[in-house]
Amino acid sequence: MDQHIDIGKAIYNELQRQECGVSWLANKLNISRMACYRMFNSYSIDTELLYRVSKVLDYDFFALYSANLKCKIQD
Repeated sequence: MDQHIDIGKAIYNELQRQECGVSWLANKLNISRMACYRMFNSYSIDTELLYRVSKVLDYDFFALYSANLKCKIQD
């Protein structure tokens, strides 16, 4: 069974772990704070935006999906 990945929550949690603010992330991504909050509340995200977020936070969010694929393949 596929594990559901709440990517918005994962991004928010990593942002909090790094003790960075929403305004900081919005500025780095060149998007509004409101767009950041929408991203945090999304279960899916455009791959280009996810790539940019991954680079800014220096965290491979794509690995969350890859790990899920590996589990599925091994079953």
